[in-house]
Amino acid sequence: MNLKNGDLMPEHSYNFHHFMPADVWRWKMIESEIDQVLALYDYEEIRLSILQDFKIINRGISAPKDKFQTGEAVDDTLTLCAVDNDQSTISLRPEGTISVLDYAAQYLAEDELHRLYYHGPMFRKDPQGKPQEFYQLGVELLGGSSILSESEVISLGIRLCKSLGLGEVTLKLNNFGCKGCRQEFIKEMRKFLAECESELCVDCFAKLSVNPLERRRCEDPKCLQILSQGPKITDYLCDSCNADFVKLKKIQANLGHSYRMDPFLYKNFSYYNGTVFDFVLGQGDNEIIIGGGGRYDELSEQITGKSMPAVGFYLDMDTIFDILKQRSVYEPQNGTFAVYLFAESSSMDMMLLQITHELHALGVRTVFGINGDELSQQMQRAKRKGCSLLFAIRDQNIRDGKILLYNLIKEHQEYIPLSDISNAVLVARKAINNE
Repeated sequence: MNLKNGDLMPEHSYNFHHFMPADVWRWKMIESEIDQVLALYDYEEIRLSILQDFKIINRGISAPKDKFQTGEAVDDTLTLCAVDNDQSTISLRPEGTISVLDYAAQYLAEDELHRLYYHGPMFRKDPQGKPQEFYQLGVELLGGSSILSESEVISLGIRLCKSLGLGEVTLKLNNFGCKGCRQEFIKEMRKFLAECESELCVDCFAKLSVNPLERRRCEDPKCLQILSQGPKITDYLCDSCNADFVKLKKIQANLGHSYRMDPFLYKNFSYYNGTVFDFVLGQGDNEIIIGGGGRYDELSEQITGKSMPAVGFYLDMDTIFDILKQRSVYEPQNGTFAVYLFAESSSMDMMLLQITHELHALGVRTVFGINGDELSQQMQRAKRKGCSLLFAIRDQNIRDGKILLYNLIKEHQEYIPLSDISNAVLVARKAINNE
């Protein structure tokens, strides 16, 4: 596309990610911190394909559960194309949990604990129906059915948030109970919705009638007020589910984790059971959900036919990245020793490449200057790039068998023999790095 003077750059129609070098550096630092913390808890990284079989995704997201299903989440999935005569469809992955369980059923032992994590782009449709890319960390503990497993996962999530530099994170808790608990709640919730149908907006009534446990996105104060008076899932927990939930809350309190009960904490997907939670920054109108998760013991059987208890969480890495960048928690540092080189004229290009090749063999990072600029301009550019030394390759000097070396740290220059370039760089690097 050719733009003329005065033309505006075209607006992008889709929310896709592009990162410039400084932001890539920040991502690498964040990912490195994540890897270190997860290694302490014995979690291993897996790599999931971005392309997924839509039939598997559909089976996990919209599988019937307690006589309701969530069609909206399936509609949000980005399908790409039919790939064979059976109309098998490829989609971009909308989340990672379903893929992990499908993988686990095929390759992992059923009678062991498996601690796995992954991070990368996910894809869904935004509220306007446009393709949206978002970056997510997923952590899954497979094979653990005890309260200890839930406590481990929650503690890990809080530890991760603090290690990344997010500060104090509040844990919000709710509990979806077992099938028996949910059936009683859903029956009462649908009665309540029928009584309030004329007072609720069309969207709220339609969505909650299909799935009373769906996360509520309505911003109408009237709807929120009415729904706050409705049945609460925690009032319908059986004795066993309630006892487990009490134990979990006691463990979190003993670990010093600040938590709040939220009987209206719901999820986008219908596969959760038992404990569900969110990680939250701020309070009230300033509250930001940066992640969350819960238990999904029934999901593996829905997808693969094999039973495998599981609990996990996600972190919204886009939101976390923006917060950390705003707080300047991870700022690019030019700490790597580097040498800046420029040639006075194009006739010295071969010499420039030869010296660069020699320095690369020593493991020294190099930065090329722009031929023809004045020395003062080259020095300013070298400092902006974080270089410690500068070589000026000039025709006359090279003919005399020497080269100008300028130490940007000490602000000192000298002419050295061409044969002494490697030694001079190594000596300077040792002095600058205090090796």
